[in-house]
Amino acid sequence: MASISNRLAKKLNLEQHGDIIFGRANDIFFNVRLIKAELKKSYSSLIERLLAPKYETAHIEAFAYANKEVDLKEINGFIEENYFIYMVDNLKYRDNYFTMFLSKNDSININPSYIADFLTHFSSYLQDNSYYSACHICKSNDNISCIYMPSGRMQEICETCRLKNADM
Repeated sequence: MASISNRLAKKLNLEQHGDIIFGRANDIFFNVRLIKAELKKSYSSLIERLLAPKYETAHIEAFAYANKEVDLKEINGFIEENYFIYMVDNLKYRDNYFTMFLSKNDSININPSYIADFLTHFSSYLQDNSYYSACHICKSNDNISCIYMPSGRMQEICETCRLKNADM
């Protein structure tokens, strides 16, 4: 049986690097990390232990630029409007990327289809509101590739910036 991260990557045609699932959905670049549930030290039965969630939350980073000032109030409105569909908490925007936590809905574990639906819906919203993903240095979209950054995330970089910053 394929792991939850493999199923999510396959569902949206994303890639994996260690525990990071990354790539674009509707042309918005994402990093997703699945967060393991804390297991209780003791369970009353084997069935309770087997049914205990393994992954309850996904930490999501959406790298998106805008030709306007980011309106967190407007984006929080989108999140609040869809909260009973997608349980998103701690939405923040800094250094040209959004961070948030997507909690599981009514299933035992956070479900790859649920995460994929959220990424598709959120990325469509961002795209409809003139957000875009690009090289994290120059904001170009030419010859983009992904690199693992010392900050522990995957980011997009264009070939020109990659060659200028070969020590990254």
